[in-house]
Amino acid sequence: MNEKNLSSISDSEWEVMRIVWTLGETNTKQILNELQAKKDWTDSTIKTLIRRLVQKGWLNTKQDGRRYIYTATVNQTEMMYNEAKTLLNRMCDMHKGEVILKLLEDSPVSKGDLMKMKKEISQKEKTAPEMVPCNCLKTGSTICEEETRMNVSQIIALIVGIILIGFIIWWFFGKHKEAAGTSTIVNDEQTATIVVNGGYSPSTVILKKGVPAQVNFDMRDSTACLSHVVFEQLGVNEDLTKQKITTVNIPTDKAGTYNFACGMDMFHGKVIVK
Repeated sequence: MNEKNLSSISDSEWEVMRIVWTLGETNTKQILNELQAKKDWTDSTIKTLIRRLVQKGWLNTKQDGRRYIYTATVNQTEMMYNEAKTLLNRMCDMHKGEVILKLLEDSPVSKGDLMKMKKEISQKEKTAPEMVPCNCLKTGSTICEEETRMNVSQIIALIVGIILIGFIIWWFFGKHKEAAGTSTIVNDEQTATIVVNGGYSPSTVILKKGVPAQVNFDMRDSTACLSHVVFEQLGVNEDLTKQKITTVNIPTDKAGTYNFACGMDMFHGKVIVK
């Protein structure tokens, strides 16, 4: 099987994969029962998620009488390892040990796994250096020091970092006044447009109840985070990079709110029917 990228599936689809990985071989009814025990999802939503995982190659399917049997095409431990390795490869070699130790402290680990770790540590201890050199700087530069005097550049970097962290906290966790948009009704059909560019504008759209509606996503952003829009309640996960305008049909037979988010669940918006 080809190597897969975790970013190609949504958080909702990941929930389905966890169940399949745990059961090894399962069917639609089992997946419905397990997910609906912890999620307020309809049968239709869950079946849509399963169908997309099959289409993406994450699930194998075979027919057993009138039901379908599903198995995963990739090993969960292997996928977790590949993702963790990718993350560690972005870090300074000098500090990887600290990160691994912190993960060990914070993670539930069985006695059997601890025994395997002790054996592996004993082997690595034989050839481990006194200090792992930093690989962040150009060849020939000195290694990172745990404690150094801060120069002007470091002070500026620290201040900028604090400001940036504050902005991130404000952006993702602060309360913002949402810009609400409305639809245009033509020939008993209503249409609203949301521009995707560093977020959603408007992030809230109000539709009229009882009038067939479409929301057009006008893609103007090239970042991976905003490449998909996900309406979890509707079982919708659209790739916005395939064309400039992507249309999502919104049911308006009853009043309600349909939340949507980017594929990484960092940017959010909602469609209100009233």
